Amino acid sequence: MAQISGSDIVVGLYEETTFGEDPASPSGVSAYFSSLNVTASQNNIDNPIISGGRGVPRPGKGNIDVSGSFVTTIAPGTAPFWLKQILGAPTGSGTNASPFVYVPKALPPGFIIEKDYTAKLASKVERFNGCRVRSATLTLNQEGYIDLSVDVSGKRYDIYSAVLDADLTDPGHEGWVGFQGLVKLDGTQIGGVMSGSITVDNELDTSLYAFPDAGETPGERFALPEGRAKISGQMQMVFEDFTMVDLAAAGDEVSLEWVYTNADGDVLSILIDHAEIPLTSPAIETASGLKVSYNFNAFASGSDMGLKITLTPHA
Repeated sequence: MAQISGSDIVVGLYEETTFGEDPASPSGVSAYFSSLNVTASQNNIDNPIISGGRGVPRPGKGNIDVSGSFVTTIAPGTAPFWLKQILGAPTGSGTNASPFVYVPKALPPGFIIEKDYTAKLASKVERFNGCRVRSATLTLNQEGYIDLSVDVSGKRYDIYSAVLDADLTDPGHEGWVGFQGLVKLDGTQIGGVMSGSITVDNELDTSLYAFPDAGETPGERFALPEGRAKISGQMQMVFEDFTMVDLAAAGDEVSLEWVYTNADGDVLSILIDHAEIPLTSPAIETASGLKVSYNFNAFASGSDMGLKITLTPHA
């Protein structure tokens, strides 16, 4: 039998209306990714009983863990799915006149990852239900794509003979690149930024396992409630002057924004609207040009939640 390749597997993504349950009218989208490490595993519980001889008794079954990473890049077609799962449903209708605006709020019930092996292995479809975003990191490369790494936790895993949707919607995927971007500090474009990253930690409680109710499967997570949206990041800059050092030393509030515009005119704005930069002085680590990495922590202020991502499609 021939070895299965990653390119043989078709992956679909579905939004759930009820946590952990297949939707009544499934409509999936094709997943684009560079790696997908979301898997299921079940604990074996060591049996401590001693009963003549040195043999170990058969272990018991423990809890089931659905977890792993989904790594991709940010593109106009697929960004709405992931931004909704990371931050919550947007405002706006997703048009040029009414762009999608995402800020941290209540997360959706969950989503489904489905791996379809049937092109190589008949009637073999892996389905991961009740997936939620534990944390997500955007890597804002000066050269290359905006990388997105999503840490997923889920409720249920099973193997099926058929997919939920045999005709997945293909949103297309041509990501923004650093060449199409710029950076603003307090609303003014600045140079010298070499890279950046932003992490959203949704503080999911992954410990909630319980005895099953009638009809439920033992060992599955009962729920995956979110906590606060903790937003942090880093940017590496060429060291030219003490502007950033002075801001950090003074404890001044700042805003940071990355804005990308592709050839079609699709615009992605990633705004840290309220942030504090801890004091960081430059180290002399080379005889040539100095660089400094500044950390930042976003915070809520009034109705602002510290992070606002705006997706404006081209007209």
